[in-house]
Amino acid sequence: MLYQKEKILNKNNKRGIWFFIYKYLKKCITCLEKTIKESGISKDKIDIVLIVGGSTRIPKIKEMIEEFFIKKDIIIKVINQNEQLDI
Repeated sequence: MLYQKEKILNKNNKRGIWFFIYKYLKKCITCLEKTIKESGISKDKIDIVLIVGGSTRIPKIKEMIEEFFIKKDIIIKVINQNEQLDI
């Protein structure tokens, strides 16, 4: 099994990398779903999403957020974690 994972990584392609990070990206969306559910706000009422930290460097996470909200006009703002302010 480890050999197979190394083989995929050695290919150094998007598909191989996607194979390894997908479960972590999915956890981000699961966290987003849970937060919205606990807030009692409908996701239709959300227009802006702020993302902070390492995930901001992954274009796929932005794409997954857009897919989650089922609209391409949602504004995704990226905030540098070293420059963030308490909101």
